[in-house]
Amino acid sequence: MYTCSPHSRIEFMNSEMAEWIGRNVIGEKISESVPELTFTCPEEAIEEARQGKTVKWDALNPANDRWYRVVNAPHENPDGSVSVLVMVRDITEQKSTEERVRLLNNFLDHVVESLAHPFLIIDPDDYSIVMANSAAKKAGAASGFCAEMGDDDFNNDNLPCPLDEINRTGKPVIKSFERELAGNSKYLEIHAHPFFDKDGNLVKIVEYILDLTEKITLEQALRDSETRTRSVAQSSVDAIISSNDEDVVIFWNDGARKMFGYREEEILGKPVTTIIPERYRKYHSEGVKRFLETGATSLTGRTMELQGLRKNGQEFPLELSLSTWRARGRVYFSGIIRDITDRKEAEQALAQRTAEVQERKEELEALIQMVAHDLKSPVIAIAGLVRSLKKKIDSNPQDENVGRIAEQILTSSQTMEEFLTDLLDAMAVEKTEPQLEQFNLEEVIEEVVSEHRPSIDEKRITVQTEFFASDSTVTADKRRIKQVFDNLVSNAWRYMGDVLEPTICIKIRDDGLFVTAMVCDNGIGIPQEYQKRVFDQFFRVSNSSQQKGTGLGLSIVKKIVEIHGGAIHCESELGKGAAFIMKLPRNPLQ
Repeated sequence: MYTCSPHSRIEFMNSEMAEWIGRNVIGEKISESVPELTFTCPEEAIEEARQGKTVKWDALNPANDRWYRVVNAPHENPDGSVSVLVMVRDITEQKSTEERVRLLNNFLDHVVESLAHPFLIIDPDDYSIVMANSAAKKAGAASGFCAEMGDDDFNNDNLPCPLDEINRTGKPVIKSFERELAGNSKYLEIHAHPFFDKDGNLVKIVEYILDLTEKITLEQALRDSETRTRSVAQSSVDAIISSNDEDVVIFWNDGARKMFGYREEEILGKPVTTIIPERYRKYHSEGVKRFLETGATSLTGRTMELQGLRKNGQEFPLELSLSTWRARGRVYFSGIIRDITDRKEAEQALAQRTAEVQERKEELEALIQMVAHDLKSPVIAIAGLVRSLKKKIDSNPQDENVGRIAEQILTSSQTMEEFLTDLLDAMAVEKTEPQLEQFNLEEVIEEVVSEHRPSIDEKRITVQTEFFASDSTVTADKRRIKQVFDNLVSNAWRYMGDVLEPTICIKIRDDGLFVTAMVCDNGIGIPQEYQKRVFDQFFRVSNSSQQKGTGLGLSIVKKIVEIHGGAIHCESELGKGAAFIMKLPRNPLQ
């Protein structure tokens, strides 16, 4: 403390002042000797003191960066002049504390304001609301009074305050209640915390209100969902089993009880390996461990056939669909299991029956092949003998009936020979692998046309070839492919009918890895209803009765094409001819 004269000279100073400055400066002018004290006694303060005013302020001393509280009071001297009594106190620590308190209060205000639920401070003397955050104001509690918690809470528009219980127990109170707001039920929970002074008197109640409507609604929905899920699961004839990451059973429906023989109370909490045969348990445990460590499994998302173990020790085949899910940081497994004992027995019986049928089929094929082979030789011999007989009759005709009979025998033997040849050929196509070689398709077609030239010329048929393929080389069984074109060209001239300009057209087109070939004619055609059956064995079109045939030719053609990895189909219009289009891979091995 010191006094400052009207001329800004120090007239008096106490020991604390001398200690603070470090020397005695009485009589010296502040601005000259002690400039660091100028902020404590500025000219404005002297002028206000002369007017009899006392002023105080907090000032930051730039010399030491500390805060001081300065009080300037007027002091009248004996000569009537007015000096300034200056009192200076270091309040740096107080300022720091005040700032911390201000920041803390500011932080607390922000925290309270940021709360999504209503927060209030209530005066217990008159139940008035002292403070309310935005959420409370939105709920209508910005001002007014709280209603004491009572029987009429549900009809009271004010917020209830459980004062009686707080006064009775002196402890925090939590109350839950339901209220109709805007036509909707709201489930609220009030937390009221009392604050007492040092004498134990209740001075404030801090209250916040939680809206539990969504939580309770979700819990109810969850309970309903669990009830429905359990009802569905229990009504399932399949076994539905769930386990956790410790590999113990946590859910077991009635279907599982019927299938495995364990009651729910017997199996819950037991290892899943209880229902797995001994020899598979190690693999199961390793699989579960691997999944928990890596998340990798080959079991989920598909149906597997495994073995189960009943309570009585009986093993049985089952079908398992497995799924996994995560909840609260844990992994869970669910399996839907179906007992396939009956299906397996049926499959085994079917497999046995199929094997028996296949065995009978093979025996029948062997019999047919033997009969056809054994018949072919005598038929050929008969045909040869009939030809010799006919030649002799032709050279020395005696009886017309003899020649006609010989002609009929020859025709019949040729028909039988053709049938047996086709029958053996059809069986050979299915039983033998194609002998692959590389050859030019155009050359094969030219050979086939050349071989049929006498019949083609006899019917005055024009043959047109259009080879659009830059390279018609293929890798295939040359003999079989030639057989395909031989059959198609033969059918074309055989079923030409009586047309004015009979024509057979053969085309080849390059389709990259494939070669497309077409053999078409403008003959009698094939009715629409028969076009899908022309490749069936022994099938003959009804309008082709004037032509003899076995009904095996086109079925052999289809088998040969498909064995090479190709496809063939027919396009036709009755009376306008038919077209057979086939697509062959250049190399069936690629």
